[in-house]
Amino acid sequence: MRTEIQFGGDRIELEVEDDRLVADLSGPTGLDVDDLAARLAAALADPLDFPPLQDAVVPGDRVVLAVDPALPEPAMILDALANALRGRYGDDVHITALLASATGAGAASPEFQGPRDVEVVRHDPEDRESIAYLASTAAGRRIYLNRLAVDADFLIAVGVFRHDPAVGTLGPSATLFPGLADASARRDVARAPRPNDAESERVLFDEGDEVGGLIGAQFRLGVIEGSNGVADVLAGLSESVSEQGLERLEAAWSRTVAATAEVVIAGVGAPGRPGGLAEVARGLTQAARLVRPGGKVVLLSRAVIEPGPALDALARLDDPRVGARALRAFEKADDYPHAVAIAAAAAHADVFLHAGLEDDVVEGLGMIPLRRPEQARAIAAAAASVVTLSRAESLRVEVVEESEPAARGAR
Repeated sequence: MRTEIQFGGDRIELEVEDDRLVADLSGPTGLDVDDLAARLAAALADPLDFPPLQDAVVPGDRVVLAVDPALPEPAMILDALANALRGRYGDDVHITALLASATGAGAASPEFQGPRDVEVVRHDPEDRESIAYLASTAAGRRIYLNRLAVDADFLIAVGVFRHDPAVGTLGPSATLFPGLADASARRDVARAPRPNDAESERVLFDEGDEVGGLIGAQFRLGVIEGSNGVADVLAGLSESVSEQGLERLEAAWSRTVAATAEVVIAGVGAPGRPGGLAEVARGLTQAARLVRPGGKVVLLSRAVIEPGPALDALARLDDPRVGARALRAFEKADDYPHAVAIAAAAAHADVFLHAGLEDDVVEGLGMIPLRRPEQARAIAAAAASVVTLSRAESLRVEVVEESEPAARGAR
């Protein structure tokens, strides 16, 4: 069987016999420009459990769009929103696109551009003058958010539904919290325990929803990414968008396979947005779940990685396999969860990495540098069993032992 692995806009083809291919995993294909425009128009013309947007504003309203920095096709999506909001009153409706800080492994689009006549403001969690107190959550967390959002007449959360091994499931509400939160709250979120069960997967998602209720953000626009763009879009009442968005996310990006494999070949990175250390760590986490102990993981990426304190410390260890324990002194470092994920994967299997990182650094991290993506073909050819993944950083995978290998060749 011929299978294709996508990574950062590039691709490589492999030939793997059907009896050796355990699973070939990827997400849905993205919509073309015309189909995306039609899907946006339909979602905004008839929102879920909400009136048309032009009926939700009055002249002079200050509308703030809280935008996920990882939003694909941002100019097209925000232009459609602006047109819908101004459908009745034109420029008498003032719109600001407030670009949230990244949550989890969300990476900013390389050139974020807002639509015409829409000011783009970037949230700075360190700027105390731009932060205002909102309220306390039921758990007692005091919420401080960007003042533009707190003072808005109409606030819309615009974001991506996605799985993130570091912080759990995320949706548009993550643009509000922790996306628009102060630096202290963002550090607390980054240092929280990694989710390891169904209940903890939803902790940050539910807290974002709670903050959305406290600030009165009743309307949301959510995107489901495809392997090469936007696969789906939904808009409307916050609760309805959250409910349906989670269902569509599961259908698009959750996969099960019947068994682990000797070799896993994984691609990381979206076209035009190859990502960085966070995406590599996420991809490795998913790939490691699918490989047998002592097997091989080949990770293909176009990411350019700048090592931080935790990754530097991991590279200095005599035995990187003990990294998860040795890195506890670096829990406050931004790259700590990613370094732990890399250490865990390297302890579980032999990891071959093709990315923008010096060979000696890769070796110091307990991995094997792969100079050319084509070298993955030889590794796959010598394996008794193979799993392939595209956009591994976006997938959530689980091995479910079955009497019949029904998941072979699943996508």
